[in-house]
Amino acid sequence: MRMARGSLLVTVAAVVSAIGLSASSGAGVEPKVTIPGAAPPAPRIERLSDDQVRAEFLRLNAMKTDCSAQARQALAAQQRASAAGRASEAEAHGQLLWTKLTCMEEASQGLVRLRDRATGDQLRLLSPATR
Repeated sequence: MRMARGSLLVTVAAVVSAIGLSASSGAGVEPKVTIPGAAPPAPRIERLSDDQVRAEFLRLNAMKTDCSAQARQALAAQQRASAAGRASEAEAHGQLLWTKLTCMEEASQGLVRLRDRATGDQLRLLSPATR
């Protein structure tokens, strides 16, 4: 009886797999096979050209610089409003400051991702002085 039960489980698993494969092929979805303990495949990331790396660096660097300048302005305005006792104005400037700090963080994270994605010979492109 033990052998028949194991054989039945294998048959059921094969039928379920076949149904899953036929259903997914009709939907245009690739079947996923999960192997316990195995690492998932790394996503394929296409290599950026030197021009793309440089353009993205300049964009992110300018974004970070602009957000930093605006954050300094918002902080100064918040401090002035707070010193003058204008709480609602200080709060509005505080929210703007938070937004600009978030912008700076997003730009910084983008620069880190770009650095991680750039190849060894492209790292030289990640400098403001490089032309």
